[in-house]
Amino acid sequence: MEGLNVLRSQSVLLALLALTFTLNLSLNVVNVRAPVFMTTSGAGAGGYALFEAFVSGGALAGILLVGLISRRVSLDAQVGVAVALLALGVAALALPLPAAWFAGAALAGLGLGIGDVAAITRVQLLVPGHLRGRVAGAMISVTALGLSLGAVLGGTALSGAALMPTLGAVLALLALGWALLARRASMKPSFAT
Repeated sequence: MEGLNVLRSQSVLLALLALTFTLNLSLNVVNVRAPVFMTTSGAGAGGYALFEAFVSGGALAGILLVGLISRRVSLDAQVGVAVALLALGVAALALPLPAAWFAGAALAGLGLGIGDVAAITRVQLLVPGHLRGRVAGAMISVTALGLSLGAVLGGTALSGAALMPTLGAVLALLALGWALLARRASMKPSFAT
């Protein structure tokens, strides 16, 4: 409970919590829908394997990119770019073409890699050392709820042509909200590492 109280105490932490919840929800919708789409589109297991390779390759590239740009680009900017990439990647999945899904997978993976490293690092800078474990536990609990809800949502009969752009739009709005919050609050670390 203490971890949740810390997360609620700062607008930046609440924003990061909302971002990670929505990212995990969206990614699990994709995890449920991708093998079904690849089968129905005729791409089959090979197409699904390629889709997963694009997600994984994008994520690894994103992680490496953070290492290369971290001294020149703020964590706040990296988080914003990550969510924007995820929004584009998820929205691309509205198109019923395997090539669009491969491109979406690469974009989403890149955003996931950047966002994972940047957001976790950002949280660590905002939370005092003695509370970091509790806050991490609270964030993981909330994001696990996002994963579960994403699996349920992905398994519904909702059309991908409606669901994917909607999720992409929600992510885009969160990216915009993050950019506004970053500008307004100047988002400097509250605690020394």
